[in-house]
Amino acid sequence: MPSLLDVEVLKWDGNKPTIRTKAVCYNQNHLGFQFKGGEVTIFLDTLRLGKALIDTTFYVPAQSEFTVPANLKIDLAYLSAHGLKLDSTMVTLDGKFKGSIAGISKTININYKGLHNINLIMEPF
Repeated sequence: MPSLLDVEVLKWDGNKPTIRTKAVCYNQNHLGFQFKGGEVTIFLDTLRLGKALIDTTFYVPAQSEFTVPANLKIDLAYLSAHGLKLDSTMVTLDGKFKGSIAGISKTININYKGLHNINLIMEPF
């Protein structure tokens, strides 16, 4: 994943905005596969942002980099009260993705931890 991680604010609903980020992944296999969604819990340092359900389906070529968009609603009041920081933040992803090749489906555990700077993108609504 890039050291500067883009996080887009998609909409506001009270103090719980919906955000989107994109996890950058790499298919190290010699076969392409059909990505069939999943779910991931996202943490910034020790603060739990929430669980993103990923319902996107797309083809991933062999030995290629691909991005997985994850949308989730966050509790801004909770994050503000617990000292949310955007620079040098430990980002943790913990979840499962589903994929299939030639009719055979498999669920893969995803565990990622890395230091990132968060680029908060707030578009006008």
